[in-house]
Amino acid sequence: MDYEKIVEVINSGGLCLLPTDTIYGIMGDALNKKSIEKVHLAKNRDKTKQLVLLVDSIEMARKYTKSINDLEESLFKKYSNYSLTIELQKNGNLPSEYNSTVTYVGVRIPCNDNLIKIIKMLQRPIFSTSANISGSPAITDVSLLDENLKKHIDYIYDNGVIDSVSSTIVKVEGNDIHIVREGKAGKIIKRDYNL
Repeated sequence: MDYEKIVEVINSGGLCLLPTDTIYGIMGDALNKKSIEKVHLAKNRDKTKQLVLLVDSIEMARKYTKSINDLEESLFKKYSNYSLTIELQKNGNLPSEYNSTVTYVGVRIPCNDNLIKIIKMLQRPIFSTSANISGSPAITDVSLLDENLKKHIDYIYDNGVIDSVSSTIVKVEGNDIHIVREGKAGKIIKRDYNL
């Protein structure tokens, strides 16, 4: 994996196809509205559909969200190694194009050392979305990448077939944890919190 090249592509507003802790994802600069528009165009994707915000730490997550309460912080600390995404209220530090129709954003600290390194090198978050034309299945093998989608991607890293389990998505309201999508962490959270 050419970290310098990836950082160069993302800094220039381009898109990268990289393995995540779940599936292959298309990634770009979360603070660059042109990158956000580019990925929606590439995927033929409704702009109302959301992009996941990948950060390297809770501290970085705080910069782009209104608040992270004690329960949300605890969930990040305990379950980020199980591909956990937490829906949090956005603040004004993300472009207006980022998840433009909702007030929240799914935030994940990826369980992937390569992605953490890239985010640290950039010193800002990146967005991630599945590497497929909208409505088609997500891919766990680069050989299945749609040719029309491929034309829009500036850097591709093929790490073979990924044995994937979807990330868990949760939303916290008060002291209540709502499992939006179960995934691996969801089962553990249900057990630990008697949900």
